Amino acid sequence: MSSVIIVLLSVITIGFFVLLWLKTNRVKAQVSKIRPNLPTPIETIELVDAVDERCIYKCGHEGPVKYTVSIYGIELSTKKQFMCKRYKCPECTIVDIKDIVIRCALCRLPIFPGKPVALYDKSSSGIHQDIAHWVGYSACGCLRWDCCPCGAFFAGHWDGESFVSAFG
Repeated sequence: MSSVIIVLLSVITIGFFVLLWLKTNRVKAQVSKIRPNLPTPIETIELVDAVDERCIYKCGHEGPVKYTVSIYGIELSTKKQFMCKRYKCPECTIVDIKDIVIRCALCRLPIFPGKPVALYDKSSSGIHQDIAHWVGYSACGCLRWDCCPCGAFFAGHWDGESFVSAFG
C-alpha cells in the first residue's frame, strides 16, 4: 500500500515540475511546411455564397437569408431559420469576425474563440511572423491534428480578445 502511495506522489511531483517548466519555457517547434490534410489557407475573409431571398437583419442592413463566409480558407454557412431576427448581415458579420478570429502561426488557418492554442517561441521554424498573434515572445498556433506537432503543446485558449493561459 505504501509503495502505491509513493509511486502516486512521484507521478504527481513529476507532473507538477513538467507543468512548471512548460509555464516558464516557450516551446521551439520544428515543423514541416507540408500539411497535406489541411485546407489551403487564403488571405481573406469574404462572402462566397448567398441565396436570392433577402431580409432586414438585426443590424438594420438588408442581406441574403442564408450565406456562406470563407474565413481564411474555412467556409462557414448560416442556417436560414431565425437568421434575420438574431444576427447581422454578411458585411457586419465579416467585420465582427476580423475582430475576434486570429490565425495559426504555422498553418495560417483561423483560430476561433474558445479554441485551444499552442504557443511557439519566435525562433521556431515555420512561423509566419507576418500573420501571427503574439503573446509576449510567443506566437499562437492551432491544435489541428495535422498542424500542431504534438497535443502536449497546449498552452491555453483564444477567447476572441486575448490568450487565456491554461496554467494560471
